[in-house]
Amino acid sequence: MDTIARDLAKYPLLVLDGAFGTELARRGFDTNDALWSAKALFEKPELVEAVHRDYYEAGADISTGECFYGIYEGGNRLQMLLDELYRLMMPELLIVGKPSFASALKEFAALRLPHCSFTPIAEVSHHVEDRIVEHFDAATRPAQPEAKEAVATLLDYLHETVRTDLTQLNQLTYLDASENLVVDTYTLRNLEITQTLKGETAPTLLSLLDSCRTGMGSRMLRQWLTHPPREREPARRRLEAIEVLHSTNNFPEFTGRICPAPCEAACVLNINDDPIGIKSIEHAIIDRAWEEGWVKPMPAKVKTGKKVAVIGSGPAGMACAADMAKAGCEVTVYEAFHQAGGVLKYGIPDFRLPNPVIDAEIDKLHQLGVKFECNTLVGRLFTIEQMISEMGFDAVFVGVGAGYPTTLGIPGDSLNGVLSANELLTRCNLMRARDFPNFDTPQPIGKRVAVVGAGNTAIDMAVQMARLGARDVPVEPVFIKRVTLQK
Repeated sequence: MDTIARDLAKYPLLVLDGAFGTELARRGFDTNDALWSAKALFEKPELVEAVHRDYYEAGADISTGECFYGIYEGGNRLQMLLDELYRLMMPELLIVGKPSFASALKEFAALRLPHCSFTPIAEVSHHVEDRIVEHFDAATRPAQPEAKEAVATLLDYLHETVRTDLTQLNQLTYLDASENLVVDTYTLRNLEITQTLKGETAPTLLSLLDSCRTGMGSRMLRQWLTHPPREREPARRRLEAIEVLHSTNNFPEFTGRICPAPCEAACVLNINDDPIGIKSIEHAIIDRAWEEGWVKPMPAKVKTGKKVAVIGSGPAGMACAADMAKAGCEVTVYEAFHQAGGVLKYGIPDFRLPNPVIDAEIDKLHQLGVKFECNTLVGRLFTIEQMISEMGFDAVFVGVGAGYPTTLGIPGDSLNGVLSANELLTRCNLMRARDFPNFDTPQPIGKRVAVVGAGNTAIDMAVQMARLGARDVPVEPVFIKRVTLQK
């Protein structure tokens, strides 16, 4: 955050990059387009601004990339270097001095890397040790003198060209060729893994396999195809983590985002150390699983013939529907609103729990065979007794939640302009009031809004008010004694 403030003082505009496409996709923007970033700027500039602002308010720092180095040895070291350059499709190469392989390198780039530029550098950095110590800790600093000189010279070049603070370049990773299979230039090209022989991006093996939901996932898939790891154990451990997580939690993508994590406060490590961050662990595991396509619906192998009705499509109803479907039951979920999701959609701001995350889980329930009947108010259209006696259900689960707020019971609490959190969030999330006038639901929010209370819901409301245009939103804990007025 300090870096952002410092750079904003120097420059009138900053463009940040880092899981940007992923965050846009989570908020409902379609990134399945080669020009998605341009479309986002043109069609949804307010969404682009909101994502950047959220990163900023979360305390995110600016990062311009990661630093890697490799050492090529042996009789085929030049070919290993050329294969790596082709795999990465390098846009720029720095050539220090006059190496013996310079002509071969330029010849290869002209043939296979036509968009690559060459930058000649007369000699290596005069500040090798200073640069290495300035940026990297002792655990990651290279021991080889040649590697130190290469990294330091690159840092000199960046300091000269970027002309800004590069303190964020503080991690250096060694590329160990033994950890990955070597997919050489000719294999990549002739098998058309990432490019056709004509240099096009489709149809290729990557384009046929790429069904990733996010740009991050697509980039990860490309890396795996061009640089596949040899070790199966890390992948096995990741899959095992997903299985363990789903064994006790149907929806870790929800709890990993919105759970207040009381278990962390009760963690025994909290006595003299930091507690286990189970919430962030859940979040990281499940998001990685979705990005890499590991979350798969597991329909029941044997059907029981039993019919189960679920009233309410909130977290309780969705969890019950998932468990019953996995057990082999025929499940139908009845929802009073026009969209499934219950309190997940109308009771939680979408900036904390994006609708695409909820919709992905609902789609997974569809794939399990769960049916959703929205706009259906049980009790008015039919009773629970009729569901069992006439509609053929063997069991009914009621998970309708707390739909009505508790009022303060004081004079004025029903005046125009006084809204409960339930009403406001329903307007914003389900009725698209936040997009007014593009949608027909008005939202009567002024410039000055008072939020009564200071708990989690109150804070959610304050942030939502600010997003709707309010500029003065005091949040104070208010203690009001319920009184009975007498004449």
